[in-house]
Amino acid sequence: MTQTTRRIALQTTLGLVALALLELTGCGGGEGNITPGIDPTVGQARQFNNLEFNLTTTKRSFALDETVPLNFSIKNLSQNPVTITTLSGPERFEITRNGQVVGTGPGGTGGSYSLTLAAGERRQFAYDYFFASSTNVAGDYQVLVWIGALTVNNQSVSEETAKTTYNANPITLSVR
Repeated sequence: MTQTTRRIALQTTLGLVALALLELTGCGGGEGNITPGIDPTVGQARQFNNLEFNLTTTKRSFALDETVPLNFSIKNLSQNPVTITTLSGPERFEITRNGQVVGTGPGGTGGSYSLTLAAGERRQFAYDYFFASSTNVAGDYQVLVWIGALTVNNQSVSEETAKTTYNANPITLSVR
């Protein structure tokens, strides 16, 4: 390999490394955009018993009247299946601003819902939230999502217990 060929190969390798680092860390500018899966808008994945909960979105800042994609996941960390039964689907969410609830929602379509996660299985739920300018104001909003469990492996769970223990860490969104 000639000296020129080695230099081009080294420059190409360094360029690929720089591109990979940019992909991992993001460019740091703009509207707070985040590389999905690398730096999600999330406190950290939260674990309770043998379940891991995670809530992510695509960026930290949204405009009024912009759709906010929310992704909630549950992972079974145990070596055994976990069965969760709920009404109206597994997830619930609550959005607050200055401690006041401004949005809530059950997931699913109604009726009884049963979710069985195999050992190591992750299940994801995606939905969109809309901060309408006619009913919301600019500011910081906190999003909390939890499993609205009635039972977990046939053990009864109250809605309040589910909200405070079977939940993802809340995320804070800036809406402008």
